[in-house]
Amino acid sequence: RGSIPLPAAINAGLRICPTVWCAMRSADDAPLPYYYADLLDALDAMPDADVVSVGAQAMNEAGDKTCIMPAAPMVAGQNPQILGTSPFRKAMWEKVGGMDETTPIFDGAFWIDCVREGAKVKVMPGCSWLFRERPDSFSRTMIYPQREALWADVLKRHPYTKETTP
Repeated sequence: RGSIPLPAAINAGLRICPTVWCAMRSADDAPLPYYYADLLDALDAMPDADVVSVGAQAMNEAGDKTCIMPAAPMVAGQNPQILGTSPFRKAMWEKVGGMDETTPIFDGAFWIDCVREGAKVKVMPGCSWLFRERPDSFSRTMIYPQREALWADVLKRHPYTKETTP
């Protein structure tokens, strides 16, 4: 909140945070009841992971839910989709130089940088987060209206990726 841009605030917080694992979440995100217990089990089972991809459900204003980003086992030669709430090692954040403070889609740029830097991305199966779509949410007001232009900018600055859609 306030006048500091979100990626700059995240970077400032992570600089002083004495932790091994980190995760971001916004006011739109809510962990489902079993998430933390399942996450601790997943981290124990994946000691070599740098990023743990988690899935989410979207819930609209009417309360309808849809699985929007299911975490699935990796397909040969492809990385799983990585949701903004996916936990990551602070060492990986340090390795890529932090969050990109020049774009609202800083988490997308961050995940691309992690993969480029050789992050071991593991998958925690299932949907463990609830993304509450609200008319006043950051995604609806800042990202959705300019999504294509924002992703084009991220991909232009990350030409080593072959992704054409987020």
